[in-house]
Amino acid sequence: MVNVVLFVFLVSLSVVYCESDHGDGEIYTNTWAVELDSHDEELAHNIAENLGFKNNGPIANLPGYFAFVHEKSERRQRRSSHTQLLDHPRVKWAEQQTVLIRQKRGFNTWDEALMLVERAQRNRRLFNDPLWKNQWYMGTLDFADTRGNLGVLQAWKMGYTGKGIVVTIVDDGLDHTHPDLSKNYDEAASLDVNNKTSVGVDHDPTPDDTNLSNDHGTKCAGEVAAEADNNICGVGVAYNAKIGGIRMLDGTITDQIEAEALGYNCDYIDIFSASWGPKDDGKTFGKPERLGSGAMEKCVREGRDGKGVLYIWATGNGGASQDDCSCDGYTSSIYTLSIASVSANGCKTFYDESCPSTMGVVFTGDVGSQCSKRESYSHLVTTSLFHKCVTSFSGTSCAAPLAAGIFALVLEANPDLTWRDMQHLVVKTARKNEPDSPSWSTNGAGHKYSRSYGFGVLNAEDLINAAKEWEHVDTQQKYTLRGLLTPDTATLRSKGEVELKLVNDKEDIQKLEHVQFNVSIDHRRRGDLVIDLISPSGTTSRLLAKRPRDDGTRLAYWPFMTVEFWDEDPQGEWIVKIRDEKSENDYSPRSHGILFDEGESRDEPSIANDLSHGRFKEDYMSLSKRSKEKRHEKFPQRSEDQPSFQRELIHGRFKEDYMKSVKGPNQPINVASDESSMCSHSKSLQGPIAGCVRNWSLVMYGTA
Repeated sequence: MVNVVLFVFLVSLSVVYCESDHGDGEIYTNTWAVELDSHDEELAHNIAENLGFKNNGPIANLPGYFAFVHEKSERRQRRSSHTQLLDHPRVKWAEQQTVLIRQKRGFNTWDEALMLVERAQRNRRLFNDPLWKNQWYMGTLDFADTRGNLGVLQAWKMGYTGKGIVVTIVDDGLDHTHPDLSKNYDEAASLDVNNKTSVGVDHDPTPDDTNLSNDHGTKCAGEVAAEADNNICGVGVAYNAKIGGIRMLDGTITDQIEAEALGYNCDYIDIFSASWGPKDDGKTFGKPERLGSGAMEKCVREGRDGKGVLYIWATGNGGASQDDCSCDGYTSSIYTLSIASVSANGCKTFYDESCPSTMGVVFTGDVGSQCSKRESYSHLVTTSLFHKCVTSFSGTSCAAPLAAGIFALVLEANPDLTWRDMQHLVVKTARKNEPDSPSWSTNGAGHKYSRSYGFGVLNAEDLINAAKEWEHVDTQQKYTLRGLLTPDTATLRSKGEVELKLVNDKEDIQKLEHVQFNVSIDHRRRGDLVIDLISPSGTTSRLLAKRPRDDGTRLAYWPFMTVEFWDEDPQGEWIVKIRDEKSENDYSPRSHGILFDEGESRDEPSIANDLSHGRFKEDYMSLSKRSKEKRHEKFPQRSEDQPSFQRELIHGRFKEDYMKSVKGPNQPINVASDESSMCSHSKSLQGPIAGCVRNWSLVMYGTA
């Protein structure tokens, strides 16, 4: 059973939940993220007080950003306060915080006797921990046995156990009193952002154990840093590393909350491990918003004394829903090292998602793998609530902390590695599992890559050997190529294809790392879209595969990222192919004609939809805390006479009256001056026309 979290508010803030016109149940809080023209807390206090807000202090590690909470007052005064806030000369940007739905990536099954009995017998004498014998995935001292070998035993034999490295699990909390975790627990690497108030910071991430699903973070922590040879549970990959926890997934989650969690103490923490993300349902797009992405970028650019923290992210468990992790902006960020799962025999798991941003895989077992239907259940050993031990942890939730532990061993061997050095080491050393799989292809630089497996299986021994001799990669270079559109290339016909081309003659980058394709598309059924990017070397990267469950109608400048072109020369012609692959049997009300408005995408919330669906600003309806299990409960229906955001935006002067939008670094680039007229036919897409490309660009990262 997949654990799903619907985040609702905890502390003293009033929220409302009401259904949007898109039916996505968007929830708006009465907290505003505000950017001032200077990082001046007295100024923030004065502005908030004068306009009827309360200043809850700075947001994360972001200079100039503050959290304002709206005080209760008369409706007319509140509306006036919002207008004045957005029009204040010292306010550069402001956005009302919405509740985000984020899903844990565990796959829970019953306990099962683990496989690889011979290996367990050979390794069981190393530690007295009772479940050590079941930790088949740690590797083996028998070099002839390659099943599930992550090279961890060899790393320990070399003397690397994670000592001096700090790993933090960003999740639903951490039971730091667990006897297998307490010795390695680090309060300085811990935080409870669910309980943060204006009074102070809570550094105790203890989970709410009245909800048994809040064992997720404690399970992830045990994989990394469970104490060795203490006759309790099993052994962590980096059993001498320090472990912290950030409690974030057990209350209301907003862009601000994510920023507080992902930007915390990044001069002290070396590695963040995250096993959660947008819903893995095959129809959701979700990514870090302005504050969260800004906090991550700052930690990567400036954390660890400029070397950058490592964000290790689980790819997702939407395989059974035919999901695509390209639709997850966390795993497909250039700042995260995205890790997927394979079975003990190295096969693709039934729950794992595929996408071209995956860097590598680790062994986590499977409930019947694709290449061996008779493979035994092979799960992971770890810690849990109430000081218990479990042998049934699985899913890509296991993958991120397992990889985080391996990277802790590598950082101990060479603490000077940068965040990009580590990615290069993965490319260089990952072992090719299931080598006969048709998913493998060779890029123009000679690297083998698989959309399912990334560059292959992580191996701690190989990574450490390479790290000890590693020389830093050159400074990262970046440039953007702006795409052009014509009526022909902008129009996508039913079962048709458009080609977008541009020639790169820049010489700033000689060897590629990440390539990002940003695109806005209106389409009658988003799940029918397939997008390929072809490099000058002839390598084809599938940026988006068909998603049968996705009935959405818009991509709002979505950043598709691929690492498949790693080390290629980017000079020459780049080609993007966008296809409509609607089948005759596909049916959706949206696939038979849909009216497109000029408002914002439901997947791209912006300042313009802050005063949104229903009458939140007028009413400030309250929402009691709801449990994660209740995510399927229906939101209240909006009455027919209730004004919607789109009607206000189109027919009124809502945007002009209430919003001030300042273009930030992550705002879309308008590459077609006549974009609105070029795509005007998309207002009524029927018959043979399937959709419209609105704008696009390519962003390339690499070294000179």
